[in-house]
Amino acid sequence: MSARPAWQIAAHLGDATRDQIGAQLDRDCATVLRGMLDRGLVEKVDTGSAAVNLYRATAKAIAATGHDSLKSLQRFPADACAAAPAAEPGA
Repeated sequence: MSARPAWQIAAHLGDATRDQIGAQLDRDCATVLRGMLDRGLVEKVDTGSAAVNLYRATAKAIAATGHDSLKSLQRFPADACAAAPAAEPGA
């Protein structure tokens, strides 16, 4: 499993737990998250609780997509769909 889909899920969700990311991937992603942490693609969010770990995409990961902010990256799919021509009925 590549790290790319997992960090994109973290970016889409904003702050996400390992279980939330794993549920989207339909598998445990602990090893992938460790690799993404090591490469600087995600960072742990300080929740004030050792029992809850949240992860978010880093500025490095977001910049690699050509976006300058998480909001821009999250908005991109909706903007792209809105700009696409409507499908012809029955096509």
